[in-house]
Amino acid sequence: MNSKKPSFLGLNPNFLKIETRIFLPFLFGCILLILLLGSLLLYYQKKNTDTTAIRNVKTVAQQMLALRVYYSDNVVNKALREGTEVTYKYKTVPKSIPLPATIVKEFGEHLTRQFEGIRVELYSEYPFPNRHKNGGLDDFQKDALNRLQKNPDISYYAFQEIDSIPYVRYALADRMQVSCIQCHNTHPESPKKDWKVGDVRGILEISMPVKQAESGADMILFSTIAILIGLGTIFIVNNTRNKENESMILELNANLEQKVETRTIELAKSNEDLTNAIANLEKLMRNLQDTQHQLVLSEKLAALGQLAAGISHELNTPLGAISSSCRSMLEVVNNELKNVPILLSKLSPEDSERFNTILEESLKHITESPTLPNRGIRQELARDLENSGIKNPNSIVRTIADLGIHKLGERLIPLLQSEKIAEILSAVTSFIAIARVSNVIWIATDKASRVVNALKSYLRPKTEGTQGELYAIDVKAEIDNILILYRNKLTHGVEIVKNYKTEKRCLGEADKLNQVWINLLNNALQSMNYKGKIEIETREENPWIVVSWTDSGTGIPEPIQDKIFDPFFTTKKNGEGMGLGLDICKKIIDSFGGKIEFQTAPGRTKFSVWLRSEF
Repeated sequence: MNSKKPSFLGLNPNFLKIETRIFLPFLFGCILLILLLGSLLLYYQKKNTDTTAIRNVKTVAQQMLALRVYYSDNVVNKALREGTEVTYKYKTVPKSIPLPATIVKEFGEHLTRQFEGIRVELYSEYPFPNRHKNGGLDDFQKDALNRLQKNPDISYYAFQEIDSIPYVRYALADRMQVSCIQCHNTHPESPKKDWKVGDVRGILEISMPVKQAESGADMILFSTIAILIGLGTIFIVNNTRNKENESMILELNANLEQKVETRTIELAKSNEDLTNAIANLEKLMRNLQDTQHQLVLSEKLAALGQLAAGISHELNTPLGAISSSCRSMLEVVNNELKNVPILLSKLSPEDSERFNTILEESLKHITESPTLPNRGIRQELARDLENSGIKNPNSIVRTIADLGIHKLGERLIPLLQSEKIAEILSAVTSFIAIARVSNVIWIATDKASRVVNALKSYLRPKTEGTQGELYAIDVKAEIDNILILYRNKLTHGVEIVKNYKTEKRCLGEADKLNQVWINLLNNALQSMNYKGKIEIETREENPWIVVSWTDSGTGIPEPIQDKIFDPFFTTKKNGEGMGLGLDICKKIIDSFGGKIEFQTAPGRTKFSVWLRSEF
């Protein structure tokens, strides 16, 4: 009989086999579950970190582009007008300023020093001579150029390791603006001379290290996974040590959370500093725009002040005519017209018909100035009346001449053959007097109304579009309104010749464009000393509407021709302007994507403004 072999530690071998078959699958299942949960946590943490990194680098890229556009519009354009050279060699060239790309590059280097790890790059298929990349473009940059040239409105980014450091690389299309066209197409070192608005001139790339945002998240996740594995094993092997292990896990998590919180605060502070810098730049841009609007408004009010006396005269003249006509009408009504109803009630049907016919014929001539026929015609007409038995022929001739019915010819004598003809003519004369003063009132009211409407149009801000948005403008109507306001200055010794060759509208902002026309008109009048001829012409040169102002003044002296668009430069007498006019004109026209030029010679100066056509 075989004896039983004792088991290890006194345990039955069959029991150990059963325990092993239960324990090992359970252990492997727990490990797989923990690994799966860890992978999911790693994925979502990585996704959140990537999203934050993309958002931060996108903000920096957009503000760098905004800086470049602002610098081009408000610094480079002004410098070019003043003859200042714009070059990447500005540090060695006296009285020069950097190119927009150079200022962005140097500002990017400043950001790199201020915020460790940030990189700013500009690259293009057509770089200036100083910006050829050594070694060419890398794969990301080639891909960014290809994608953004096809779809410039969609940004391109990727996550890459640079020097073993995870980076997010973010690229935006740098598109050609209106204010950049002239410089890029005329600069002697520009590699491309046929740029158009909207072309992708290059790529702005911002690279930013993901840094501890991603690596810290990985450490948290891997530590958590390791702790969970250890916790599961300990739970299976020795359940009695759970509380001790849980305490250790909580302590580790607390330390990790503190580290993450500290790093988050540091990143938030850096982001706040960058946001404040961007906000200060935006505030500066708004202040500069507000200053320009205030200058336009001050010139507008100054022009109105110079016109005040003339506008007052233009209103007082028709108002005086209206007042005088009203008094005349009251005198006719009170002294003469009150007897007309009595007369009409006593007239026979034939005389009533005469009254109506004479009144109707006389009303046809109320807009004409009363003119007496020559002496021979009057004498002949008086003899005809006398031969027809009509009393007081000379008096009646004067009356019918005043009424204008002496032109009736053969119809006249039968109308006058009545015993009551003198009373009939007196009544008709009263009605015609009222009709004539009414016509004077209508003409005066229309004249005053046009002055008031022109003034309202000049002063009232236009609402067709929001500030900075271009909309269609009827140039001819706007210029005509301004000429109405200037009527008093244009009536004595000034000839205005209007030659409107197109009905098309241009794109702009009416308020600002009216300031251009007023400045050009004022300059023309002052150049001629308010005596001479001004020709205003509009014509179409697709895609432009060209508005020209030509005066017969003294011309612009050659020594100052290069200075007339400079701020505050003026040759005017005190009280005639601050010298802001032509500088403001050029800024306004430039902002509309147009241009202003002049030609001058003794006895003739012509300013031409090119504005984009509506179609």
